[in-house]
Amino acid sequence: MRFTYAFLVIVLPVIAFAQPKRPDFVLPVGHPDPIISAAFSPDGALAVTGSWDGSVIVWDARTGDPLRRFVKHFKGVCAVGFVAASDRVISASSGEGVFIWDSGTGVVDREFKYGGRRGLAEAAFSLDGKRICVAGGEKNEVALLDSTTGERVRVFEGPRPGIENVIACLTVSRSGSRLFAAADGGEWFVWDTDSGQRLAERKPPMALHDSKVTASFAADEKSILVSEAGAIYRWEFGRANALPVEVAKPGSPITALDPAHRYALYSLIRPNRTHLVDLKDVGIRNLEGVERVSAACFTDDGSRVFLESHGNDKLGTPINRVLGIWDTQTGQNVRKMQVAVRSSCRLQLIGARVNVADFDGAGAEWDLDSGKPPRTCQLEKDRTRGQQASTPDGRMMVRIDLETEKLIVTGESAPRRSFSVSDDQPFACAISADGKRVAAGMKSGKLILWDTVSGKQLLSIAAHAEPVQDVAMTPDAKRIFTTSLDGTTRVWDASTGKEIVRLVAMNDAQDWLVMTPDGRFDGSPTALKLAKVRTDGRLKLEPLANCAKDRQQPGLLASLWKGQPGR
Repeated sequence: MRFTYAFLVIVLPVIAFAQPKRPDFVLPVGHPDPIISAAFSPDGALAVTGSWDGSVIVWDARTGDPLRRFVKHFKGVCAVGFVAASDRVISASSGEGVFIWDSGTGVVDREFKYGGRRGLAEAAFSLDGKRICVAGGEKNEVALLDSTTGERVRVFEGPRPGIENVIACLTVSRSGSRLFAAADGGEWFVWDTDSGQRLAERKPPMALHDSKVTASFAADEKSILVSEAGAIYRWEFGRANALPVEVAKPGSPITALDPAHRYALYSLIRPNRTHLVDLKDVGIRNLEGVERVSAACFTDDGSRVFLESHGNDKLGTPINRVLGIWDTQTGQNVRKMQVAVRSSCRLQLIGARVNVADFDGAGAEWDLDSGKPPRTCQLEKDRTRGQQASTPDGRMMVRIDLETEKLIVTGESAPRRSFSVSDDQPFACAISADGKRVAAGMKSGKLILWDTVSGKQLLSIAAHAEPVQDVAMTPDAKRIFTTSLDGTTRVWDASTGKEIVRLVAMNDAQDWLVMTPDGRFDGSPTALKLAKVRTDGRLKLEPLANCAKDRQQPGLLASLWKGQPGR
């Protein structure tokens, strides 16, 4: 395998660095939070998932490998889908808008913002991607958007406006010619998207609120399955005055209906267990090892279901999360998605040891001097960590002012200073031992360094593609650490702005990987199999172990930390 590298350094009053081009490492990182949307590609070879945390991941449904991670959303991704006969993915984020992007490169083709105080509530797309339907906004509208410009083509009449009547479900038929919407108050509507004509309407038999609704059009687009309040109905809206007919009543909210209209997926809370209702044979089937399900989708023929299973602790936090594919005939798991890297959000630097942990404090401790494999660690749970820091003697402190989105530096003998960046927001901060430097990890993924005496900005580095969750600085302020939800901890040279090394812990620190900008690496045998290299710039991957002969360097971490360039 051959790689080329380009180095670009631009010297300005504020130094901004473009990092060397590295081999495109692909890590087995999942979603920090549970998924809330999922879809198979038309051929069932790929799947895409969207999460509460705003991340979108394209998966290889055959191998379980994550192929592409998309992080342009900052709020929950309420809808995802593939555009048939193309490499495009559509994703919509609650309160934000819609992206159409290339699944191979992650490059955005089009972005449609959906503004207003309330923003977007629901979205649905036709299989060809030409019809994009959204609901929400100030007036709680249901609208059809132009897939090229994002402008409203039409607004569909029906749902009562108002904050108390939020659209709870939006579904488009495969051709895009039919649109279904269910309002929180229990109203159902079906429209012709070409003409805007309302084809059918159901008034609720009783007032319903906060009822989960799911829906799936039949292949002939003349009927639809709708689940509401633990029951499943078939509504032949194509017949005049036809009313919904109950076909099953599992008693629990339905998570997903398969396009072939044979299966419905639902979860019980006590005990935590998920079942498939077979609507054809009127039977119930358990799914192997599945507790509660946050979101799910079926292949077109209904033979496979992709879902995330999880339990909950006493505080309701999801635990024991498993993302995978199950066979609907046998109920057996046939593929688990490769998720071996925790999303990191906390740093603790003690001498030459750095602890990297997730939200709950579980993580890995790295000994930088020895370069030995990391070991597990447990930090105290502290959701505010990273929002303030002080010098060892306590005489100077930096904190993030959440209202003004500025860094505030105060000290016994130093003037109060504030630092900010337009169109960006600090997520974490650190201060040097002498108080002369302050660093901030930003929402944009940048790492920014200021001189607290002069007030000048010294560095601006594109450190991560996702928001920086925590920052740490060595006592001499020569090296800065950043960590992000992408699962990597990165070490930076504070004088040059160049990246020194990336640290990745896998499988609860049983496995590990160290990577450099020039493509060298070291790691455990399992990590070298789980981590991949993108070989075509798109979705073709091969194990990192395949290039170990040329690029693996044992003892890499220790040599880099001691300033030795290595081979």
